Amino acid sequence: MLTNRPRPQFPYIRTKMREVTVTGEVIRKKLELNGSKAPGPDGVSTLEKDLGIEVSSNLKFSAHAAKIAAKDNSRLGIIKRNFTVLSEEILVLLYLALVHPILDYGAQSCWSPYLLRDIRSLERVQRRVTKLVPGFAQLSYEERCRRLDIQSLQNRRIRGDMIETFKLLHGYEDIPSSRFFQMNTNNLGGHSLKLKKPDLWRTTMKRNWFAIRVIDQWNSLPESVVTAPKIATFKARYNRHWNILTVLADES
Repeated sequence: MLTNRPRPQFPYIRTKMREVTVTGEVIRKKLELNGSKAPGPDGVSTLEKDLGIEVSSNLKFSAHAAKIAAKDNSRLGIIKRNFTVLSEEILVLLYLALVHPILDYGAQSCWSPYLLRDIRSLERVQRRVTKLVPGFAQLSYEERCRRLDIQSLQNRRIRGDMIETFKLLHGYEDIPSSRFFQMNTNNLGGHSLKLKKPDLWRTTMKRNWFAIRVIDQWNSLPESVVTAPKIATFKARYNRHWNILTVLADES
């Protein structure tokens, strides 16, 4: 019931309100606002936007991923039409200024793609970008990223998750970490800030919620990384750790 909420600083506009049901069950109880049904007759929606992020009633971001991939591909076309030859330095500048902000907007804090088709559709944009430098098309995607000094979008999202986890656990955020995490108190190895994984989660959406998806990655980090004295130090140590893992993977 909206009437039970604190009095807002601005009035509700009934005709602009939308109702999104995020459960498979049929909800027969209607929302009410000051005695009237809310939202209006056209207010039931299966896809809504908040802070520029589109989410469907099944809590998937496929429509949003497809939209920003199409938008970035359009911008990539503009770059190709206006620059016949691109050096590595110019390409990175154009990419970071025109394309990457759209791909990176809201990642970690608002949304993170978890369906394979969405991850691939976004990564495909960056794959196309890295082929624009003459002589790069025949290189592997990983090698192109290394030469351009950029990360894959998936690795960048993981890094962002780790930074946000570090900030929560070390009190850099106003939200207490206990609202997201439970510390693991067993002594079976690992670092001193291990997180405990919940005993049960039944849905793919729950497994990919921020507080769940970061646990394994965070617990795998070394002690020197998770106990860094400040954010900048954590980033530097995390980058070194990730680079070592990348080298070991390439050699295996």
